[in-house]
Amino acid sequence: MTKNKTQILTKHQKDQLTQLLELADNKEEALTLKELEGFLFGLAITPDVILPSEWMPVVFGEKMLTFESDEQANLLMQDLMEVYNAHTRAFHKRTLRFPFDMEKLSGDMIDDIQDWSYGLLEALRLRPEVWYFDSDEDYGKAAEDVKDIILSYCIVLGVVYPEEGRELFENKKGKPIKDEAESTAILFRVLPSAVETLQSHGARMEEERQRNMTGGIIDMNPEKIKIGRNEPCPCGSGKKYKKCCGMN
Repeated sequence: MTKNKTQILTKHQKDQLTQLLELADNKEEALTLKELEGFLFGLAITPDVILPSEWMPVVFGEKMLTFESDEQANLLMQDLMEVYNAHTRAFHKRTLRFPFDMEKLSGDMIDDIQDWSYGLLEALRLRPEVWYFDSDEDYGKAAEDVKDIILSYCIVLGVVYPEEGRELFENKKGKPIKDEAESTAILFRVLPSAVETLQSHGARMEEERQRNMTGGIIDMNPEKIKIGRNEPCPCGSGKKYKKCCGMN
């Protein structure tokens, strides 16, 4: 899987998104670029409509953004929505891939993978019920496919928070782990397959959701707009979407 990874963002888009993230009123609350990439991946694989008005505060913080002009707001927010839609299209086309080559793991990559996984985790946490992580069901009595999804969620969590992930991993698998270095190595090794498990589950759930909405006819249209034209624009301008970022 890692050998077939695809790059969603162009260099220009990365530069534009970096500029956009720098405009956050509280940069401590805003995601980094690598975290944003993981977050958009997580939004794409989640089988539910999550409006920008819900997920943008996670990206930029509760105070959102301050733009220098309406033109800057339109251009940069358009870039963000284009990248968001690109992830969604790739998911529906089955071309969305875990973006790291774990066979060439280096020290620099470890930080990037942890940041990317943090963004992914933040997206998954928007709909924890989808990943069965808020279920009261006894894990030992759960179906095997449900266990796989819960464990995969735990693996992502463990990559981001090694100590917490170690405890969860030991609890779910029933196997003691000697130290944090060993648990981190294990979690990084299985992370790509964990992401693939979550993505496959999301795809199955999305097909079921589409089928229920269309009476059995599945329309996996990646271009569908997920924000109403009369809704407040998610950029925080106070205007309606159709009079702001939606004009383009």
